[in-house]
Amino acid sequence: MNFQQAVSASPWLAGGLQPSLHALRPGHRGLIAIGNTRRLQHSLNLEATLIATEPRTKQWDYAMGWQSAGGQDSCCFAEVHPANSTSATDLVGKKRDMEAWLLRNGAALRQLARETAVRTNAPVWHWLATDAPIAIRKGSQAAKQLAAAGISGPKRRLDLD
Repeated sequence: MNFQQAVSASPWLAGGLQPSLHALRPGHRGLIAIGNTRRLQHSLNLEATLIATEPRTKQWDYAMGWQSAGGQDSCCFAEVHPANSTSATDLVGKKRDMEAWLLRNGAALRQLARETAVRTNAPVWHWLATDAPIAIRKGSQAAKQLAAAGISGPKRRLDLD
């Protein structure tokens, strides 16, 4: 199942599907890199799509789907947020809420994300930093908290290759 099919399987998400990175705010599109842009299939602004139906749920910002260099359908999630240690707990909570929502209402997208994580042996949840200094150091309590939750980052760019 590809990203478009996985998103379309959920009536809550289907209306938010956009080609390429068009679902991302213009200022956020430059944070995503992929060698061959033709492999980038679709994106979804989760926050904008779900705010009307799930106002109390903490939504992750974006989901993106692409074909890996080996041709496998893949997806990941990105949160664009200032990178300070107090935000780590917030992001872990947002991820937990989003995963619970996906379990109830977006099973196909959740499955595609799980398959991507297993195939790549890497997290599919990414924190993209928006502020000048990244105030979370490797080995810090916040970095350990993020790693335990399966969140990559904070980092400046997300490379989908």
